[in-house]
Amino acid sequence: MDVGFTRLDQPGYLMRLVPGPNPAETALVKCILPPDGVYGSRGLDLTSDGVMWTVFSSGHIGSFDRRKCAGR
Repeated sequence: MDVGFTRLDQPGYLMRLVPGPNPAETALVKCILPPDGVYGSRGLDLTSDGVMWTVFSSGHIGSFDRRKCAGR
């Protein structure tokens, strides 16, 4: 999506939030950007092993497995 559709210039980021012991001060957020040409995340499903799955308005299906990240 583009500016005007939402207040943010973003193509449907996925966000992972870890609240921490004092969420207002210690929360950590990881922002996951979909590849070019993919936009409009439409919900999210989580598997029991922590893989995130989503479907996008662009007609794509995406998954994110944090275990495959080098800098977890």
